[in-house]
Amino acid sequence: MGACHSDSDAGVPTSTFAEKSQRRFGRLSVASDSDLPKRIAQDGRLLADFALFLHEGRRTEELLDLWSLDLAAAVDWNAEEEASCLSMRERSSQVFEGCCRLLEGLEQAWEDYQKSPEGLGNFDDTREWEPHDFPDEAVLEEIKKGDDPRRVSQDHANYEFSIAAMVGVHVSVVCSDLITSWVLAASGGLENLTAVFQRRFPMPLGAGADRGDDGTQSKGSSKMV
Repeated sequence: MGACHSDSDAGVPTSTFAEKSQRRFGRLSVASDSDLPKRIAQDGRLLADFALFLHEGRRTEELLDLWSLDLAAAVDWNAEEEASCLSMRERSSQVFEGCCRLLEGLEQAWEDYQKSPEGLGNFDDTREWEPHDFPDEAVLEEIKKGDDPRRVSQDHANYEFSIAAMVGVHVSVVCSDLITSWVLAASGGLENLTAVFQRRFPMPLGAGADRGDDGTQSKGSSKMV
């Protein structure tokens, strides 16, 4: 990873949270000369697997750095907020620089993960995902009963789209829940998350971050993984 150069979202055309997040992670990869931001933005399973590696290795601070990085890069820091003493450009620049600092701190962990047989080495092992497979056998058995006209069969025009959407949402929720459980354990509880985040991003936080009182993203701003 190289030294980060300051960047800003100010002046970027309005778009969805997901599109803005993808752009931020892409710029972070370019600025830091690291593929970590871009890769975890493209595949939430990789983000969860890297988090698991840190969790099992008891690398608590690096796990909290990863969570803070993902949260900071996923939300809209350019929204107008009357209480902020920072301009949109200043706020965006500070968040970007904070993300760069976290990336520098994660450099060694990311390298270790990529080299480890328990890390990226077994990422494609589908057996790791079997406990979270979808759908459950009981659900499949229930579907097989009767002939419900509302059921979308494999011959239906929307079958592939329906399956892709369901699996995508399911994987997103599973990854999010797993990471949340590990971060809660690392931070010592829900009440500590705001302090954990603000230690890494010490600036006035307001509506632009669109966060809840516990320091996590509100449902409206959550990034799909």
